[in-house]
Amino acid sequence: MICSHISKVKLKQEMLLFSENLSEIQTLHLTTISQLTVNKYLTAVRLRILELFLLQSGLLVSQIEVDEKYFGARVRQRKTGS
Repeated sequence: MICSHISKVKLKQEMLLFSENLSEIQTLHLTTISQLTVNKYLTAVRLRILELFLLQSGLLVSQIEVDEKYFGARVRQRKTGS
């Protein structure tokens, strides 16, 4: 999946900083990992979290029924004049 060669210690450190909700820039400054590698790993983690969320919640898997009452009535423009 990811071809960067970083140690398990650096990877654990990056995941710890991610779990503490630090931004990519903050993670970059606290570690000695390059910006491309940090972005690549964090993007992969975020995509995996999204996949797991969609699988568990069942969102976007079934049909969605929308009631027009939710959106309100349509306003019809009257023609004035003639």
